Amino acid sequence: MFALVPWGHWGWAGKGRGLRAKADPFEAWWPSLLAPFTGRADVLESDRQYTIEVEVPGLDREDLVVEAREDGTIMVKAEQREEMEEKQDRYLRRERRLSSFHRAFYLGPDADLEAAKAAYRNGVLKVEIPKKKGSEGGKRRIEIN
Repeated sequence: MFALVPWGHWGWAGKGRGLRAKADPFEAWWPSLLAPFTGRADVLESDRQYTIEVEVPGLDREDLVVEAREDGTIMVKAEQREEMEEKQDRYLRRERRLSSFHRAFYLGPDADLEAAKAAYRNGVLKVEIPKKKGSEGGKRRIEIN
């Protein structure tokens, strides 16, 4: 009778198709325009620790901020400023660009934020957060009646 069509962030049936894509073709390529400076991340959990790896190529260590919050959240922030000036005979061109992002990762009450370590190498920020000893991750078994 009727077919179900999934609704996604970019319109009916996902990116590049459907009503919104026809209404605004700019949206079809907008995500790829932002992709280089969104800080793509992987979050890994093992028995002993959490590991967060964020790809931020082209940034300096000074451009990055990592914060541990009391609620068990790790916040990663980055800001990159670029200024360019070009002078020729009667020609002057100045351009400025500011790019920034922040990502929040909620790890929960078993994360030992006081012992967290961060390192930045080859465009990848790696944050390691050990788990508290004796922590079950806040789990308990619920009996079923």
